[in-house]
Amino acid sequence: MSNEIIGVTLAAGKSTRMEDNLIKVLHRLNNEPIISRVVDSVKDAGIDRQIVMIGHQGEAVRKTLGENFEYIEQKEQLGTGHALLQVVPLLTDYDGHLLVLVGDAPFITSKILRELIDYHLSVDADATILTGYLDEPGSYGRIIRDKDGKVERIVEFKNATREEREIKEVNSAIYCFKARSILPLLPLIDNYNVKGEYLLTDIIKIVYKKGLKICAYCSKDPNIVRGINTAEELELAEEIIKKKVTAEKKRKNPPPLRILRNMEKHREY
Repeated sequence: MSNEIIGVTLAAGKSTRMEDNLIKVLHRLNNEPIISRVVDSVKDAGIDRQIVMIGHQGEAVRKTLGENFEYIEQKEQLGTGHALLQVVPLLTDYDGHLLVLVGDAPFITSKILRELIDYHLSVDADATILTGYLDEPGSYGRIIRDKDGKVERIVEFKNATREEREIKEVNSAIYCFKARSILPLLPLIDNYNVKGEYLLTDIIKIVYKKGLKICAYCSKDPNIVRGINTAEELELAEEIIKKKVTAEKKRKNPPPLRILRNMEKHREY
């Protein structure tokens, strides 16, 4: 089996919870469209072939990213599971792996993507989920594990029980999939849920029931799992990005030695 990786970024949704008509992946953070941050991280992780799933405002996404990508249109926005299913005809006889992302993951980095891929390959998983722990997990999907600690399924917040909502390990909506294991299972996803959509998260319970290997790679940085669904989350992301930029500038440009010495003297008193 090949260790080739193809990146698939899902960017077809209508972003109904944003306060304007612009889809969330085209909103800007630090003067850069969110989706540009995502695909640049994929490229910097060493992935040359990238497929971008477009739908609502698809031409605007294409214009933003340019022509160095393969675009597929999801003509009906029926959910993320349905979106990935549209990729299958492009991957006939493909024997590698897929890195599947959402286009509204503003904090994803090439480093964490490379770590996820390397882990996925090293444990020979059929599916690997990038997860993280949030003290206040809010509306993020929860990672459900069985009695042995193995990942059993992902439950969306709207479908979760009160007990499941107490779980702090959440789904980033970023995955590594062994193509020959996962792609044939996509038609088994149903839309019997609150949203009435074919959700990619449901592939995990299908994989589990088939007895295939599911792993979770947990990010040490909880911000990695954060996405953008609302104007409030966009504002929070902007604040986090600004703090990161400021911290990086301070790291690269430390105060002159004389100032540090004066600060040290001040502390002595």
